[in-house]
Amino acid sequence: MPMEPRSSQRSIGLAGASSKKLTDKIIENNDTLISQVVSDLSDKDNKFITESNSEAANQIKEKVFEKIVQSGSDKSAEVLSKVIAKSDPKTVESVITNITTKNTDTNSALSLKVMADLAEKNPEALEIVNQNNKEQMEKLIVDAVQKGSSDEGSANLIAKVVSSASAEVTNKMISEVINNNSGANSDLSAKVLKAIVETAPEKIQTIDNTVKEKVIEQAVISASGNNKENEVFVNVFSANVSPN
Repeated sequence: MPMEPRSSQRSIGLAGASSKKLTDKIIENNDTLISQVVSDLSDKDNKFITESNSEAANQIKEKVFEKIVQSGSDKSAEVLSKVIAKSDPKTVESVITNITTKNTDTNSALSLKVMADLAEKNPEALEIVNQNNKEQMEKLIVDAVQKGSSDEGSANLIAKVVSSASAEVTNKMISEVINNNSGANSDLSAKVLKAIVETAPEKIQTIDNTVKEKVIEQAVISASGNNKENEVFVNVFSANVSPN
């Protein structure tokens, strides 16, 4: 077989270098464009995004995922969720590692938004990740609840995850809610339970009894007092949430 002319080899090398420079420039300067490109490639099941066979491609994707994570927008959560749903375990690991380690905003709900988007649009993929990337899933759950505040919005996102998740993921999620039900977030368990009762009450029965008893205990304590709204709240749990 005749060897490729050196001029052609140089052209390929220059093209590769130019492509890398162009990619780096897009990553540095255009959050919206990079998110849209990754979203479009994921829709097309493009192997550059969904597979991890090329180390060169993996290095580029690492930068891309980090950039999308750092932008922290709702679009970021949607795109990252889509990549997780479409990709092989190694790529999923890269995405989740970026979400949990490169997002320095301690008040960010990005992890929680990614989980909620995945649970809503592709619950089967959520469970596949739980089976194939168990360690990363646990880290994602911890990050989601720790960084998610105890306002109504975060409680509703947690309830959205629980409504479509397996019993295993549900129990991990509620256990983490219990662990973070303190200080400024001392009403987190109450808000999450209330959101679950309102959106998917049947999921309460998938929570292990020990976990269920603890989260109900925390909810009742935070709802105690003379406020009539809190009394109604306790009655809702009494009627709809039984630890047995």
